[in-house]
Amino acid sequence: MSDLIDICKNAGRILDLSGNGITDDDCKIISKHFKGIELNLNNNNIEDEGAVALSKWPGTTLDLSQNKIGDKGAAALSKWSGTTLDLSENEIEDEGAEELSKWPGTTLDLSQNYIKYEGAQELSKWSGTTLNLYCNDIRDKGAQYFCSSIIKNLTLDDKYYEIAAGCRVNWNRYILDKLSVHMIRDVCDIVVEYI
Repeated sequence: MSDLIDICKNAGRILDLSGNGITDDDCKIISKHFKGIELNLNNNNIEDEGAVALSKWPGTTLDLSQNKIGDKGAAALSKWSGTTLDLSENEIEDEGAEELSKWPGTTLDLSQNYIKYEGAQELSKWSGTTLNLYCNDIRDKGAQYFCSSIIKNLTLDDKYYEIAAGCRVNWNRYILDKLSVHMIRDVCDIVVEYI
């Protein structure tokens, strides 16, 4: 425990503890003692309790990908004050997605979770700018909800390309960046100029 406290206190602005077997109890220490802005806890053993502890961490960028965080942890993180949150490859379902749709940040990665069309419906109302829902089970119905979404940079599976992109091509208020949206194939030139 003392070693982890020292690491946190001496880390500076960025702390990378990816693949270090970090547990929920470790997260409580990290949240309390690390005062930097960027925290990478990718590929550890963090579950909901650890996510609850980290929701109080005052930084801006948090990578919790490849852990075991579920809906309870997602709900806690929806109150986190940072701007960039990576929760890819966790165990988040529709209930957690609904809570995260209220998160005030700007960049959210929820790829490779267990989100279905109900969760997609709520996430389509999110006020952020960049959302990754690649490799979830949102179905055609879930993709349709993003036709009227204000999210600028949206990543979905290729199979939802025609549904979501077909609607969004007519937008005239937002830029659709095809370089950052995997669902748009290179053969298509779908870029809406900001007016």
